[in-house]
Parts: sequence; structure tokens; C-alpha cells
Amino acid sequence: MLASESAFGFDGVFPEGNGRCRFHYINRSGVVAVAGKNAVGYSTLSPARSISGSLFWCTVSMASIIDWIEEDDSVHCRIPPLFFPFVKVPGIIGMVVSAFFAVFFSAFMIMLFLTLPDDAPRALIMSVFGGFFGLFLIPVCGFIFCKSLLVVCGRKRLELNAKQICVITQLGPIWSRRKCQLASLGGFRIEDLKGEKFNMAVDYSNLVAVQQDGREVHLLRAFANEIVGQLVEEIPGKIELVTRRMGGTISETILASEVQTELSAPDPFRIQQRTSKPIGSDLTIQENGLDRVLDIPPRGLLKSTPVPVRYVSCAVLCFILVAVGGLVATLLAGKVEGQPAVGWLFAGLFTFIAVLIVLYRISAAIRRGSIRIGRNSMSFREQSLLSRHEVTWDRDAIDAVRVAVEEHVGDESVTYEHFIEVIADTGRPRHWFSHRDKRELEWIVHKIQKALGLDVSEP
Repeated sequence: MLASESAFGFDGVFPEGNGRCRFHYINRSGVVAVAGKNAVGYSTLSPARSISGSLFWCTVSMASIIDWIEEDDSVHCRIPPLFFPFVKVPGIIGMVVSAFFAVFFSAFMIMLFLTLPDDAPRALIMSVFGGFFGLFLIPVCGFIFCKSLLVVCGRKRLELNAKQICVITQLGPIWSRRKCQLASLGGFRIEDLKGEKFNMAVDYSNLVAVQQDGREVHLLRAFANEIVGQLVEEIPGKIELVTRRMGGTISETILASEVQTELSAPDPFRIQQRTSKPIGSDLTIQENGLDRVLDIPPRGLLKSTPVPVRYVSCAVLCFILVAVGGLVATLLAGKVEGQPAVGWLFAGLFTFIAVLIVLYRISAAIRRGSIRIGRNSMSFREQSLLSRHEVTWDRDAIDAVRVAVEEHVGDESVTYEHFIEVIADTGRPRHWFSHRDKRELEWIVHKIQKALGLDVSEP
């Protein structure tokens, strides 16, 4: 039977039979599989509240999957453990590795105690090694083991009050929390995990709380679309409920209509038609006479480079600082054996590497650009610390504008670069604005295609 329209824009078909169904909510931004409470009354499936999942099919009632418990100043619910089994693998690996190192350190201490000669300062040696293992390595292993245990066996619940929304994962006395302040909340993003990268064709999604400055808080990872869809549909109303109750005391009332929602595809090869600006994006469009200017501001030090690059560069800079400081102090004190010139050469080399790293980070932080679309032409401009590029095309010479992806295969990793590609009769191909997020590039391309009257069909 055909389903009616819901808050998400429902357009699905419920096959009749033994309770097995395959259905979709069609969001304004794309398609997400959901079984929300708004479907009640539009299906003849059994009202029994049971869910038995496989990768492609699920036995679901059309009643609400998640039950909310309302209190005076908060609401909370337990989240059914319906998630992609593969997400347990990192937790299992973490438990095995941390347990192995804990046993290895303990065995090492026992062997050290048994093999020390009688005339050795046994108390001093055991105190040094035991203190290092007991105060650093064993607590680190215990922390990793507990976190991994939560990933494998933890149960999740969502709590919402007038200050924050958080997802708590708990197993007995062990717990962890992922939270986002409502004052800085911009909206929620559903990350559909289907795609070509891992050849995944499963109905699981991530739920991400996106702050107004674009920072992300992953609340759920690889959970069933029925759960993620119902949460995204109902949480804005719950936020309005709790903030209205506490209005004027803790926070201002946040209306459900003020909480944005969007769909995203983490798979690098899935390029979407994005009609609305991504939540938390700082891109702006200005009208300048007959021209339309899209400004792409700099991202700053914290957002301009990936997290691994930031940590590695900071670690290398700290190492160079300590090494150069110690080397220069030793050279000035005249306590270097051999030729001092070699020591000064290494100090200069390390300093040069540090300067290059700092210049790279600064250049990435201040990298900016703009797109100007006029009556007869379109121009791209991109500049950083040491480079500037600007190209202008006639509108009649532009055949297509699209988001392209390029795969870079290294010895131990694979990275993906997204950029805007302009296909025109003139000009050389260039990777434009590759420092911006894929979601922002999708929105930019949609605006360009609409302004130029190009084909905006789904890639």
C-alpha cells in the first residue's frame, strides 16, 4: 500500500504480508530509509513492536521504535542496539591489543624480578620500572580496554535538557559521553553510508550534531536508518519542549523549525545535488550590481588541515624545537666532540624544516577565494600565502561545472581530493577550491549551474 507524506516528505511503498518491509523517506536533500511514528495508520503491518534485522531487510512495526521518557527538565530515551556489526571490529582490536600489552608488561616485570642478580639494586630497579608501567602504561591500556569494551558491549541512551544534547554509552560502571551544547547547535546531519568506496549497500547511517561554526559531534555511528530517521524527526520537537519549559531560567526557547537537518554521503564517489547551504558553512553570496559574488573565506589554523596533519606537524615542530634547543645550547657551551660546523649544519637544517612547516600551515590557514558570475562571464580566484590564481571564462564557452574527485594511492594509505572542475573551450584544467569540504563544493556547483543555466541533473 502507498504511504502518505510525513514531516520528512514520505514517498514509499509498504508491501503487505508477514511484516517484512522495505521503505524510504524521501528527504528534501535525498533519500533515507526510515520507519518513523508518522507512518502509523498507513500500513497494515502487525503492531507488535519488534525489530529483527539483517543487512537489507527488517521486521518493524509502524509504531514508534524509540520511546521517550519526559521529566520536568529533561527528556531521554534508550536507543535499540541496531547497528552495523562491522563497527565492533575496532573495539575488538582495541581490547585484544590493550590486553596483550597489559599481560606483556606484567610478565616482563615478573621475569625482571626473577632474573635480577642478588647483588643488583633490586628495589631501585623494580621501583623505576614498576612506577613507569604502573603510572603510565597500565592505565593507558586500561583506558583503551574500557573504551573498546564500550564499543563492543555498551548500551546507548540519549539525554536532552535545556543546556545540551548528549549520547551516553554505558556498561555497568563504565561510561562515556558525546555531547553538544544547544546554544551552539546548528542542526543535525544524516550521513548515509551507502556507496562505492567500501561497496556498501546497507541501510545504516551516522547521526551527527553540527555546531554553528561547522564543528561536528558524532552521536551515533552506523545505526539502522529507522532509528536515525526517527531521532532526526523527533529531536527538534523535544528541544523546543525542554527549552520552552525552562525558558527564561537556563536558556532561550529553541523552536523546532530553527533546527536544520540535512543529508550527506561520506562516500567520496557519491556526488549529490545540494540545494541548501551545509549547516555551519561560512560561505556567503553577495549581489554586486549585475554580478553575483560567492565569497570563500579562509578557514583558519584549526580547520585548514586534516586532524592527522595537525597532530603530526605539531609533534614534528615540538621535536625540532627540543632538538635544536639542546643542540644549540651544547654548541654554545663548547661541549661538542668533533667539528662544530656539522652541529650548526644540522641545527640550520632542522630550523629550515620547521620554517617550511610553519609556512605551509599559515598558507593553508589564509587560503581563500571567490567566484564572480556576471552577465557574460564567470571568474574564479584563489590565493594563499605564496600563490594566486585567477581565470575568467565566457559564459558561452562553459560546457559544464561539476564536483570531481581524484584518488591518491600511497604506500600505506588512500586519500581523496574533491575539487570543482570547469569544462570549457578555453583555459587549462585546474583543481579549484580543493581545500573546502565536499558538501560545500556540491552547494557551490549547484549555485553555479543554476546561475549559468547548465544541466543540474543528478551526476
